[in-house]
Amino acid sequence: MKKQYIILLFLLTMSLALIIQLMESPVMSGGEQISLSKAEYYQMAETQQRFQKLLDLEHEIHQKYYLDTGEIDFDTALYRGLFGALDKYSSYFTPEEYEDYTAGLSGEIVGIGTTIEAYDDVVRVVQPIADGPAERAGILAEDIIWKVDQTELAGLTLDESVDLMRGEAGTAVTIFVRRGSEDLEFRLIRARITTSSVNWEVRDGQIGYIRISHFEQPTANQFRQAMRQLEQEDIRGLVIDLRSNPGGYLHSVVEVAQQILDETTIVTEVSRDGREKVYASQSGNKLEIPYVVLVNRSSASASEIMAGAIQDTESAKIIGETTTGKGVVQTSYRLADGSGFRVTTARYLTPAGRDIHGVGIEPDITIEAIEQAGYPLPESLRLGAEDDAVLNYAVDFLKALVAMQ
Repeated sequence: MKKQYIILLFLLTMSLALIIQLMESPVMSGGEQISLSKAEYYQMAETQQRFQKLLDLEHEIHQKYYLDTGEIDFDTALYRGLFGALDKYSSYFTPEEYEDYTAGLSGEIVGIGTTIEAYDDVVRVVQPIADGPAERAGILAEDIIWKVDQTELAGLTLDESVDLMRGEAGTAVTIFVRRGSEDLEFRLIRARITTSSVNWEVRDGQIGYIRISHFEQPTANQFRQAMRQLEQEDIRGLVIDLRSNPGGYLHSVVEVAQQILDETTIVTEVSRDGREKVYASQSGNKLEIPYVVLVNRSSASASEIMAGAIQDTESAKIIGETTTGKGVVQTSYRLADGSGFRVTTARYLTPAGRDIHGVGIEPDITIEAIEQAGYPLPESLRLGAEDDAVLNYAVDFLKALVAMQ
């Protein structure tokens, strides 16, 4: 009934607004009757018909569905359906979901401590967060999560899967994992996790290593701090690891790229009407030491923007796998009731004008070339680990460049 009142109120308000507009215009007949144009009449009739159909369908569901529908949130389902009709990147958030979404991009979450992705119709672990519940329990990158407590994830959206893993700090959750042909079960205690999107270290005494896991609000400052620390270590080369980085804020990746690129276009955003907005590096902060960038098939969106800018300007070699190919930009908005939505607002082009959506960034040096060079990949690749063959190859590649200088 609440929804019926809202829709009827909407129709009444619309009608009154139209009447007021007509009263202020010369379309009155003898001061007693209101004349509508044919277009205005059909618009009102179409609006009434549209919302009446919605009410009729909801009534039919209440009458005919075999289970009680009293607890079903039809409004939220309708809002999700609106954005689901667009693309897989646009979505509606309830107030709680929007708070979680923005908190995650600010570097604080409550959950099991994993970055996950939808990949080939499954939920896959991109990377467990350092010292989080999942990593401490032994969950690894590329593990397939197929069930959370008693709920199988097949058929759920990625957001719905995330909701099952998140919850109040201190509560327990059971995660069911497939690792190759092995089925594993982990009982985890959810925790409040403050993450750093940038981690760094020195490899072999002279090569810096920076891993960027997301492009969050603090990422640019964290990257700046990491560079300062590595400069104090007198590094001779640098590996920037964007593998399994699903993206994040556009302004964040632009600010990171500005710290290492010479004066150049970083990315061009193209809106629906063809208008272009160019993001550029104007400071001339070109990184003077040799460096490489690591990517894989799970490097997406903002990480592809950075890899594309570096590749197009021939600033460094891109090493790894062809990236995801997410060449569109989403913008998020908060509504008055605390809910929100994320919608695709533009596509982007690399500095050379490449549209990589659905295509990805092809590496300059492939995984196959790395294996042929004598760096066999382990069965389960842990990013940054001692047996990370791609990273080891990159370090040796840079050491050889340094030796030739």
